[in-house]
Amino acid sequence: MKARKVTQEQLYDLIDPSHREGVIDTSKLKWDVAVLVPDCSSEKNRFTRSVSQYVDDRKKKASFLLTIGLLFEAIQDENYQAVLAGSAVACKSARTFKFDKSNHKLWELKPNNKDRIYFYPVTDLESPARKTIFLLMAYHKKDETTPAEAADPCEEEIRNILKSRGKIDFCEVKNGKKQ
Repeated sequence: MKARKVTQEQLYDLIDPSHREGVIDTSKLKWDVAVLVPDCSSEKNRFTRSVSQYVDDRKKKASFLLTIGLLFEAIQDENYQAVLAGSAVACKSARTFKFDKSNHKLWELKPNNKDRIYFYPVTDLESPARKTIFLLMAYHKKDETTPAEAADPCEEEIRNILKSRGKIDFCEVKNGKKQ
């Protein structure tokens, strides 16, 4: 399994390249943020494709930029969920499922009634031994329940993370180029 760490600035560029406000110094972060990738040379993955598909107008871009900004503010603290609890973005479980005799949760960041970022936090990676939030999908819902078209692929990615038993290969960045 392969993953690539992403910065707040890279996520802002993905949503709206003209947005440059409030980028937090990465040395202050207690968590890494990453996306799963098919291979290290790939620019596209489920998360980037979902942003292209669902974050397609000015209101949605503003909503997702707010969500990313508040996520990065929150991960300056070990208990990012407590920080988000007092913010404009709710953090809640979107689905619970069983894997290997344990319950696991797909989480969502919810800035309003429709826009979501689905993610999975991992605290037991072998290398790097650092807590990581995996961004799985951006989505614009049509109703209150999390639809299968969003939850099923996210659950599949979480199952793959769990099957890896914390052994995830993170793509290296050397001289500004992905490896």
